[in-house]
Amino acid sequence: TWTMISTVVAILGLVVTVVAWPPATASRIGNGDAEGGEQVGVGLRLDSFIGKLEIRGSAGVWVALKTGQILPTGAVLRTGSFSRGVLRARDGTTLAIKPNSFVTIGADDANKRRFVITEGRVAADIPRQEGKTYEFAASKGDALAETQGGRFQVVASREGLLGVATEEGSVDLVAHGERVTVSAGKQAVALPGAAPSNPIPIPAQVFLRVKWPEGETAEETIV
Repeated sequence: TWTMISTVVAILGLVVTVVAWPPATASRIGNGDAEGGEQVGVGLRLDSFIGKLEIRGSAGVWVALKTGQILPTGAVLRTGSFSRGVLRARDGTTLAIKPNSFVTIGADDANKRRFVITEGRVAADIPRQEGKTYEFAASKGDALAETQGGRFQVVASREGLLGVATEEGSVDLVAHGERVTVSAGKQAVALPGAAPSNPIPIPAQVFLRVKWPEGETAEETIV
């Protein structure tokens, strides 16, 4: 169907746009300051960003993040258009949050680290660690991506779609009671309420079909 084709094209687009990681800027690990001086935990820190990157405070107010800020478990982040942020962890994990994304930092313990993507996309580079699983879940439905290490990209929608494109290592895509392994050079997608598709090779070229809006518009963004 056209929906499936469009979804696969969207995932393919991730691969060709994430070949270069933004350089790390000079940063420091401090207490962080999400809401006027509140200490916000340990773990991931904001290494660098371009454009607009914000964290949602306890009162629901969005606050701009600062380079070097430590991010707490439960933090909800969002990027603006033409924006991206790079998070780094002590274990060497790097997450690049792409434009127009909403990501929640979940629990982290000895066996599992979890992230929830409400919408948008994340490029992850995770050193392999035996006995520890990294989860990237859609905020709606049961779809999630699991790995113990690798370089890959995850895309999610508010409707519960979750897709994976793997560059190095392997990632398991789990949904609707079924699991597929997405090895290096392949991609797969789980549509809302459905089992994952079979992994297919990532093509070298991507073609994009755009349906332009009719007439002029004053909107800043359009679907």
